[in-house]
Amino acid sequence: MEQELHTLKDMRGTWDPKQPGFSVSGHLSRSGGPGTKTIRGEPVNRGDETSTGLVTTLTEKWTAEVSWTYSYNRSPVEAIIKPTGEYKKWIPPASTKQGTAGGTISFNVELRDKKTGGKPKNTTATFQFKLLETSKEPGSCMNSPWNDTEPDLKILKDDNAGLEKVDPNGQGARSKPKLTECPITVSCFDGGAHGRLQVVAELSDGPPITAILQEDDRTEVGLPYDEDGNHIADAWEQDKGVSGQSGEVDDEQAPPVTAPAATA
Repeated sequence: MEQELHTLKDMRGTWDPKQPGFSVSGHLSRSGGPGTKTIRGEPVNRGDETSTGLVTTLTEKWTAEVSWTYSYNRSPVEAIIKPTGEYKKWIPPASTKQGTAGGTISFNVELRDKKTGGKPKNTTATFQFKLLETSKEPGSCMNSPWNDTEPDLKILKDDNAGLEKVDPNGQGARSKPKLTECPITVSCFDGGAHGRLQVVAELSDGPPITAILQEDDRTEVGLPYDEDGNHIADAWEQDKGVSGQSGEVDDEQAPPVTAPAATA
């Protein structure tokens, strides 16, 4: 039965080359027994192709139904995330006052016609912004001077005039509708902050598309820029001469000792 599903048996659909994509659905219904049977459909997410499947396992006398949808989207429009500053040199700034951001980092998201490279003539979007796996280190320097565990990165309404709605925890936001571009500013509350920014453009005349970073086509923007994945800004590591080391490294045998200040 797995083989039957993987060959997309009982599925029908058509594709018009003049259209940006297509979608087909299938349905399988089988019964039998006694014994155990498994019907499995593996999800697929490959480039413009997406599919969703359902896994069903039943014992004894069984009846199983499985539905499957396969879609392909080749939109003539793409969404690009463009840094508005020196993204790769940004180091998360610590807050000096509880509840107040120590600094920000900004980007601009733009719709672009794949053929012309300019703005699309008839397509607009509503942009959905999400911060993913945001750190929640205590204080403003990972453990000092206070113990709150609020997200270290937030989207704030006051810093983003183009937003229509912002989640209470600052981890998600929605732009105003019918836009071809939208700026986004992320506020930082901890010197050890890290997370990722994702943007989805809900198109006025097509399915949603995930925005890509202009520099390397990634669909999630690491905050800060952190190519070695140790949650420490590469710019800070380069400045300190410790690039490529794990965030867990501690070469000191003992904490540094500071002489007490002289008294009059």
